[in-house]
Amino acid sequence: MIALQFDSAANLEAWLSSKVRKGWIDRVQPLIQEQESVQVLTGLEGWFQLPKQAAPAAPKRYKQAISVWVGVMIVSLFVHPLLAPVMQYLPWLLRVAVSVAITVSLLSYVIMPRLSRRFKSWLFA
Repeated sequence: MIALQFDSAANLEAWLSSKVRKGWIDRVQPLIQEQESVQVLTGLEGWFQLPKQAAPAAPKRYKQAISVWVGVMIVSLFVHPLLAPVMQYLPWLLRVAVSVAITVSLLSYVIMPRLSRRFKSWLFA
């Protein structure tokens, strides 16, 4: 598997249709074992992939936004009040950094996978 990242959709399109890319694909054709699969992710789609299932089309952006909002609300309501007394003595920037790291970690590994499973019929309708 090869993963590429581009800074804009225009640069991605330019690469996908470039002669350089076609030349490389032609050059390695004898080594390719299966059909090429191109998946374009634009942001938060990774939070909405259901475990052990082929990745469906990403949910609509407004559904992603609502789901992320619910996830952040959950973390903000339950986790941050528990952390506040522990972190009150830390410098402001360090408190923010720790809080964001915990929020993103919980959203990525705990909250969003559960929300995605719970609301899959709405998200992927």
